[in-house]
Amino acid sequence: MRALFDAIHQKKQKVEALKKENQQWIRKADEIVSEKKRAEEDLHQGLQRKKGCIEKQIENLSACYFATLNKEAKNSGHAAVEEAKEVPDAEIIKHLRSHMQPALLFGETKEQRFKRLYEVRLKNNITKHNQNVFVETIIGRSRIGGWISKMLKQWQQEVIAKREEDLQQGNIAEAKRRDAMLAQTKKDLQPLVRLLKTQTLEEDTLHKIYKVVECCEKGEYKEAHDAYMILAIGNAAWPMGVTMVGIHERAGRSKICTSEVAHILNDETTRKYIQMIKRLLSFDQKTAPVDPSKLVQISTSHI
Repeated sequence: MRALFDAIHQKKQKVEALKKENQQWIRKADEIVSEKKRAEEDLHQGLQRKKGCIEKQIENLSACYFATLNKEAKNSGHAAVEEAKEVPDAEIIKHLRSHMQPALLFGETKEQRFKRLYEVRLKNNITKHNQNVFVETIIGRSRIGGWISKMLKQWQQEVIAKREEDLQQGNIAEAKRRDAMLAQTKKDLQPLVRLLKTQTLEEDTLHKIYKVVECCEKGEYKEAHDAYMILAIGNAAWPMGVTMVGIHERAGRSKICTSEVAHILNDETTRKYIQMIKRLLSFDQKTAPVDPSKLVQISTSHI
């Protein structure tokens, strides 16, 4: 009962705060604005708490990583001492300077100097590997976006060129069909282009689409079609219980490999833009001069 009285009292206080001087009523719009402001404050506080938790987790992971790195460096210290005996001191100083490190430190022995060089090299290799992965991902997004734009531009030029011919022959329905198919392709590819620009496309999907684009640019359309099939339906054998009809989650579903999951079954938006990739593949092999042995026979007419 006490909780009910407290809730009523809080409600009255909120209403009194909205009233202006010498005013016995409140506007509904003011109440809505106040509730919206309060909800935004709660959301902001929740985001700040979540951000704090994430930062704390990152700090813990970083501390664990550097602790492991220091442990490995410590374990390799004995090996460094033995190896340092065989390396000339001038060579160690030369490599330290190449890594923008001080050549000599006060009171430092040759073994300590060699160990410092080993740690610097290990750190630089990790940084270089991370940079290479990041650069390759950016290049992949740019290459996919460029290929999509190029194919759509060529397709639009072909549609415009054939439109005049169809209208002269009185084949208006065919001209409308070509225009509608091009418009539908552009519309269904917009989510993919948006994901590429915002860099939010899943890494697994990005790599598989990049494989399709790379094979198309090389003129290897059979390999491109195989890569598309892996992207669309995967190549893992589905275990018993996965495809059984039922309203409950099947235990066998957890056995499907993440790298071989069927992305075309994820949702409607994903299904559409993956199918549009196949449509562009069909158009590309139709227009590009290539060896017929490298072409793939697609059962459905996409263009």
